Amino acid sequence: KHRFTGLFGFTQTYNTVASEYMETADFDIETAGYEGLHYGQNPNRPVVDMKKKVMKSYIGRVNYNLGDTYNFTVSMRADGSSVFVKNQWGYFPAAAFGWNIHKETFMENAEAISNMKLRMSYGQTGNAGVPFYASTSVYQDAFYVLGTSPTAVTGVANSNIADRDLRWEFTDQFDIGFELGLFDD
Repeated sequence: KHRFTGLFGFTQTYNTVASEYMETADFDIETAGYEGLHYGQNPNRPVVDMKKKVMKSYIGRVNYNLGDTYNFTVSMRADGSSVFVKNQWGYFPAAAFGWNIHKETFMENAEAISNMKLRMSYGQTGNAGVPFYASTSVYQDAFYVLGTSPTAVTGVANSNIADRDLRWEFTDQFDIGFELGLFDD
């Protein structure tokens, strides 16, 4: 009459985006293509960019069924994302209830009703869809002209304003449903 089932798991996702940029001009040998970049007489400084983020998730769900009439489900998901500094973890609960009304004893004489079910659920989901390193300061190359010299000097500059208080976006959802099947559905 009583039946419990459960599911527990762990996932981990790595996301890496890498790019390289090289430029040069004034080639003595123009037919060498990409492999001949070193033949250019006026090379610019190469730019290499690599961005990484990691998401870890722990998930769990427990189902309880009482005599095929009442169904209860409770689940929890804990997600941790490297895109957040202070608020790395978000916790997202959910619960559902189902009542198979047609299995109740007071429905035994309702021959025309083959299925009658009431369902309700509530759940919360999260979103960590923010750009790479939005919650930390990131520096990039910057070129400055000092004095009257036409030659630029290389330095670094902050490329974003860090928001260390960025956090998970939460969405709540509540659903209710009713099923009715007549004359063997």
